[in-house]
Amino acid sequence: MNAPQTTPTRSSIRTDTATLAVFDPKRLEHRLHDDADWWSIPDDEVAEINAGNVLFVSTGVDGDYLLNVYHESPPENVLPIATSALIRCEGGSLFFHAGEYVPSGDMMPDTEYGGLQLQFDIGTYRVTVVHLVPFCLDVFVVPSSDDAFNEFTDSPVVPWPEEDK
Repeated sequence: MNAPQTTPTRSSIRTDTATLAVFDPKRLEHRLHDDADWWSIPDDEVAEINAGNVLFVSTGVDGDYLLNVYHESPPENVLPIATSALIRCEGGSLFFHAGEYVPSGDMMPDTEYGGLQLQFDIGTYRVTVVHLVPFCLDVFVVPSSDDAFNEFTDSPVVPWPEEDK
């Protein structure tokens, strides 16, 4: 990967569902009283992603991940192995956390056990996730003039990094 131009905001997440979620809690308030695993139902998950409310990304492996969030476009050479979606920010912040932390079960997200809550202007953002190093996720966030609408037919996945040969 070509080196990013900005210094990332770093954190860590622990996921027992092999999933990263990027979202504005305000856009998922309607899920607050749903079962804690509402998003594990593929039709519900994909509907929320396509509505621009959240980006769920499967990593394929549970565990502890380093999370690097960049405020820039991803390097062109990583796009073939990246997952990208448009997300709407209405509440002035985005959460970057394990899938288990989306609003549900009468609980709102927090960062007490990792993850990030970063301030963003209200608007639409292109969020791109790439997985180049085992247990390290790079997330690139840039403003977009496009509508927060996506066309996924299945759950987004970032491939596990290939072993050095």
